[in-house]
Amino acid sequence: MAISPVRCGRGPWCASARVALVISTLLIAACAGPRTSPPAREATSTTAAGSRAAPAQAAPASSLRVAYVSPSAVMAPLWMAAEAGAFAHHGVQVEMLHIPANTAVAALLAGEVDALQISGPAVVSAALQGADLVFVAGALDRMVFSVHAAPDVRSGADLQGRLFGSDRPGTPVAYAAEVALARLGVSPEEVEILHIGSSDRLLAALLSGQLAATVLTPPASFAAEAAGYPLLVDLYDVPYQNIGLAMRRSRLPALGPALPALLRGYQEGIDRYAADPAFAREVLAKYSGETDPGLLARTYDFYRAAGFTRDLHVSEEGLANILGFLARTVPAAAQARPTDFVEPRYVQQLR
Repeated sequence: MAISPVRCGRGPWCASARVALVISTLLIAACAGPRTSPPAREATSTTAAGSRAAPAQAAPASSLRVAYVSPSAVMAPLWMAAEAGAFAHHGVQVEMLHIPANTAVAALLAGEVDALQISGPAVVSAALQGADLVFVAGALDRMVFSVHAAPDVRSGADLQGRLFGSDRPGTPVAYAAEVALARLGVSPEEVEILHIGSSDRLLAALLSGQLAATVLTPPASFAAEAAGYPLLVDLYDVPYQNIGLAMRRSRLPALGPALPALLRGYQEGIDRYAADPAFAREVLAKYSGETDPGLLARTYDFYRAAGFTRDLHVSEEGLANILGFLARTVPAAAQARPTDFVEPRYVQQLR
């Protein structure tokens, strides 16, 4: 099942919906793909493409609702764990949902879900404004953005006075655009930044000739290259808290008994991604909606090389970078510490 955006009326959603309006400029670190697929409930027996059956055992003792916020391939750890039956294998039943990024934090705060797979800026920004959100695990600690440009743009100097695609201030895409321009030796004042949205919209604007350059994520970045818009610079080495599992701190005592099983299943999803390329590509196709075999293969290879973080650490350096970015618009970020947004004890229990 999927949760649709909720309009504020008299129900319990109102307070959280107002929080969503405050943080509505924040999207996930990785950009959405061109199509969405219906979310799948976590597999408890066998699935397609060689998913192994969960071993015979008593019914899972716990049940959790976990949402992902985008059909982007960066969300693969959760998808893989669900499709492989990894959660049930470790003793927890997981209902996996897709909730759009602009309403996902409100859904978590309202108790509609127990955890979100989401990137750092949305979590940090909401927490700075009083939401009791923390990461309990991380799954990727680097940016996956790259800049692609029109054929006549060969350096930062060629961008001066021209349109550069981004998203609204405070979003991961806006952060990536700022980092990219700095690497190219261009100040934001030297270009005309057009706030378009996520990766699929930015790609369409680039291919239509509306933009001179923009930041993209796979597979949109690969599609841009194939269409004749080459790589100008990548940001793959930039420390950044990309996707992870975020929860309400106040709910951790109640959810705590189920979290080791959840995290072991999540870890198993990462392992399965690396070990089973054919199955992983099928899962990517199912949830991202991408059908081009070449793009699926390149996308799989990209994230395998990027390396999902098997030890599930949350990047303090990546959170520090996000705080530095948000400090320009959210004063409280200047006094915050990366550790304010992490509860590491459940990951530590796995070790």
